[in-house]
Amino acid sequence: MDFHSFSKINRFKDIVFTLMRYGFGDVISRLDLPDKILPVPIKKQWATEKNTWERIRLVLTDLGPTFVKFGQIMSLRADLIPHELVLELSKLQDEVEPESFESIKDQIERSLEKPLGDVFADFEPQPLAAASLAQVHRAVLKKDKTVVAVKVQRPGIRRTIKSDLEILATLARQAHERLETLKVYDLPLLVEELRRLLTRELDFTLEGKNIRLARANFAEDRDIVLPAVFTEESSSRVLVMELVRGTKLRMALDLPLERKKHLAQIGLRALMQQILVDGFFHADPHPGNIYVLEDGRVSFLDWGMVGRVTPDMQARVIALIEGIVDRDSEVIMELILSLSEENKVKNKEELQRDILDVLDEFYAVPLSEINISQ
Repeated sequence: MDFHSFSKINRFKDIVFTLMRYGFGDVISRLDLPDKILPVPIKKQWATEKNTWERIRLVLTDLGPTFVKFGQIMSLRADLIPHELVLELSKLQDEVEPESFESIKDQIERSLEKPLGDVFADFEPQPLAAASLAQVHRAVLKKDKTVVAVKVQRPGIRRTIKSDLEILATLARQAHERLETLKVYDLPLLVEELRRLLTRELDFTLEGKNIRLARANFAEDRDIVLPAVFTEESSSRVLVMELVRGTKLRMALDLPLERKKHLAQIGLRALMQQILVDGFFHADPHPGNIYVLEDGRVSFLDWGMVGRVTPDMQARVIALIEGIVDRDSEVIMELILSLSEENKVKNKEELQRDILDVLDEFYAVPLSEINISQ
């Protein structure tokens, strides 16, 4: 997309203005922006006492759902971005201002093509939660009086995201070409991945299918519970599920140590099953999407973003774990290369020595002394 032919010039100005307001005028000055997009001379800077990472979070927050979602996805990539930035972006997972009940009611009735009262015997106007793409309301089905959670897509969000993704793609391409320090992140590829993820996440029909599949996969696990999906009352913009009553994992910090250990064991087992057995996993497992029930069970919510692992990839990951346990640097090296997009190296011997250095750093070290996330 060409800046000069971009029709939504006002939104572009908002983005540029926000970046400058939080002290990123130096970034703007390196991009090929026409004068008509700049709200003020580029020399003007807004003073700020906040650090770089906090300012990045504030920029994303001010710019709305598309950018918030981008930040949420990046907050899960501790392997790619600095730890300080991960901590800031994780704050984007908090709730946002909800839509009015009138607009939500209209969205439901247009999407289901029925009056609200024909589907629900009761519907609470105040949402249980409000996120960047949708909000959730408690309701009671009219047909059988089941208490449900109704996830409703924010009105107009698809149009907003489509427009913002076009702008974000343009900015990412410009930044990738002109800012050498950002090339390592391959921003255009990240934006394209964001586009793919959001396109799927905005289709609640797909999320309903994901929940049903995950529910079947965990059917024999007494510690994991997933909500039933009511397909007849759902659509691509409205998802009706069994209401899960519990506490968000992020609010469970004060639990007794033994209870925390038990939750950690459940989470690890669930992760291993999803990746190494089912080949189908929850791709957005931040603490706001994991609920702890009063009886000790755990529920994973928000299945709009999922991933898949092929049987071949599963076999290679298992072999890699075995190689690490056996301290076999040659096997590890070959498997790492087979799992990597860039699988050609000039000096395999040097790579193997680097792998041995990493193994030596963690081998025979007590687990309590190892920083797992690092």
